[in-house]
Amino acid sequence: MTKVLIVGPKKSQHIQKWYENAKDFELSLFTIDPGGREFKTDLNEYSYSIKNRRLAFLFSIPLFIYTWWKVKPNITNFHYLSSYALLSLFVPKKNLILNTWGSDVNNYINSKNTIHLYLIKKALKRFSWISTPAQHMKIKLIKLGADSDKIDVYQYGVPLLNGRKSGTTTCIKFVSNRNWDELYRIDIIIDAFVILVRQEEINAKLFIYGRGGDISKKLDFLFETSPELKEFIIVKGYVEHKLMLEEMRDMDIFVSVPKIDGMPLSLLEAMEIGLLPLVSNIDANNEWVNECNGIICKNVIAHELKCKMLQAYRKSECTSCESTAESDWVFKNRMLVREKGNFDKNTNLFLNKIKEISGE
Repeated sequence: MTKVLIVGPKKSQHIQKWYENAKDFELSLFTIDPGGREFKTDLNEYSYSIKNRRLAFLFSIPLFIYTWWKVKPNITNFHYLSSYALLSLFVPKKNLILNTWGSDVNNYINSKNTIHLYLIKKALKRFSWISTPAQHMKIKLIKLGADSDKIDVYQYGVPLLNGRKSGTTTCIKFVSNRNWDELYRIDIIIDAFVILVRQEEINAKLFIYGRGGDISKKLDFLFETSPELKEFIIVKGYVEHKLMLEEMRDMDIFVSVPKIDGMPLSLLEAMEIGLLPLVSNIDANNEWVNECNGIICKNVIAHELKCKMLQAYRKSECTSCESTAESDWVFKNRMLVREKGNFDKNTNLFLNKIKEISGE
């Protein structure tokens, strides 16, 4: 049985997804970021909580070395390039593999920390194989020092989801479900939608999922000064993921306009369900959406996004009238996700790659 030592932040919950279908593996986990949900498969966990985050990496080195020699894995699977992957510098260079995410590459590609970049470059040369969620991130990894022929582009993806519910409502429903951090520009989505409903004679609502940041204060002030907007803007807040996806089957247009992203799984979920994507003009979105299968906002300011929302509204109105068959863009989006971003397909590719590298 292949012994795999997973090295990464458990609380992020990304790692659990990669191993959800794992069978015939002896799994162990080393983490200094405990928490998150449990793995669905049996696993030996070596979890340490280090309070001083500035010194966490230094303290983790001897703990990791001890764990690695205790487990003696066939494969060591690192997650998160800019931190945990640097631990690869302290074990033999054999059967080391890396899964990169969006933030760990995007946040460091333009770093001025020469020592950190030097360590990242040295670490990247040690891996037998690297997965990255998007083509634009592969280019950045090569710039950081990775070998092109060792990189495969895919994320664990999304499962098959139920499509949009058929209904008779004439209200077009927009949905935003990204976290309320500044980079996702939820404030601009709200401002654009307010302009839309005030300037145009339309029947539309905006549903906002998420939490964090200063958006709650913005919404409180908006509803206090313009209480009539409560009819058009529905604040859902945090909702359990499975329930949110079910509720999204009643929506029409998915709005996501981040400044930067890795591989937007929320976009893939919306495309799988059958929502029209309205997205920002960034590499992560452009790999999935163009003017044929969605709408792209090149300049994310309120008035311009409002115009794109109106365009999406008109397109959704036309789609709702097509009662005999799904629109071409709905079908194409769903097929694109199932070809490149299917959960079972991509996680099996990953697990088979582990077996291939281990020689078992």
